Amino acid sequence: MVNYDETIADELAQWDEDDEIKNGANEKEDTDYAEIEDGYYSAVIEEMVLKRSKSTNRPMVEWSLRIKKPRFINRKLWKYSMLDKKISVKIFKKELKAIGIDLDEVKKTGEKIEEAVGLKVAIRKVTKDEYENIYINGIVKENDDIENDIEDDSPVTPAPEQDDEIPF
Repeated sequence: MVNYDETIADELAQWDEDDEIKNGANEKEDTDYAEIEDGYYSAVIEEMVLKRSKSTNRPMVEWSLRIKKPRFINRKLWKYSMLDKKISVKIFKKELKAIGIDLDEVKKTGEKIEEAVGLKVAIRKVTKDEYENIYINGIVKENDDIENDIEDDSPVTPAPEQDDEIPF
């Protein structure tokens, strides 16, 4: 049995007359939710959280990135850096170093990632099969206007070529 207030249904009926809403349900893609294309972007690190993955309980850092340039402005991307394998930790340390953060002791990850929040970074989104990954390519110069850091599809810094042995 479903309970609901019929006055709410009457109030919602007004939207049934709106052509944009009627036709919008049939549209294939809403640009606010369209898939973010592979490419180079300028983004701000909004949050970094050291936690355990829900499915495997492995240690990881979750990056929250907000795109600032050149397209998909203000859309968010998430990057997950697993910290349970030697190669993954090396990649994580390398990406932190690329944005000016030295992680001398991995056990201090929780303290060090706080330094990254608010940084403007150059990123590259790559999709391979059904998996997508975000590579941190470097920091966007502080004295530059972030809106002018990336023009069209050109990278702020060249993205390193990725080895097939690196976990995707």
